[in-house]
Amino acid sequence: MTSLEKWEKATNDLAIEFVSKYFCDEKHDSIKVNRYRETELLKNGECLNYFSWVGGEVGGCLFVSDDYFNLDRIVEALRLNAGYDDLVFFSDYELLCCQENVDRECNFSNFVKYPEWKEKVKKHYKKLNKKLND
Repeated sequence: MTSLEKWEKATNDLAIEFVSKYFCDEKHDSIKVNRYRETELLKNGECLNYFSWVGGEVGGCLFVSDDYFNLDRIVEALRLNAGYDDLVFFSDYELLCCQENVDRECNFSNFVKYPEWKEKVKKHYKKLNKKLND
């Protein structure tokens, strides 16, 4: 196995761990790749959830449950043991900041680790969202 093949396998293993942790209510007992090149996490033959790499590019952008995550965020979320709500909220916050062309108050790591930053970001989000809906 080449170094690249090992990296792709490790990256797919991280994706499986990420999807299993954040997007499945139960532990899967098997995995399969379907005809659309989506990786399905199965329990007793039933699909719990699935994911795919956008454009088939392993390590690029992961599509799961109508959300997109880059490999950096996948690794960071797992490393920080971030909660699902924090992961999804911050993703929405980043999108809103991009949409409104404003800087984020902090990075994901500080948002997860420090309650004072989390409150600051939530206030900023609320302000941006209100502005968007006015």
